[in-house]
Amino acid sequence: MNREEVFEKLSEIMIEYIPELNGVTFTMEDSLHELGANSVDRMDIIVDIMEELGVKVSITKFANAKNIKEIIDILCEEYV
Repeated sequence: MNREEVFEKLSEIMIEYIPELNGVTFTMEDSLHELGANSVDRMDIIVDIMEELGVKVSITKFANAKNIKEIIDILCEEYV
């Protein structure tokens, strides 16, 4: 799965947790917080995408991720 595919899958998961995002165009530069995800939503989204990709990353690695791109970078370090 390449970065674009990870972004697409992450987008689907985000919409599950934040239905208001359905139909909204967002980019890798957006942050989950800016898109309306509270701290529990953010953790759930990250856990779900890790399960989807079959990777295990310490949740603390995502603490400093400023945007979706940085989340994908962390995921892809383990996935690739």
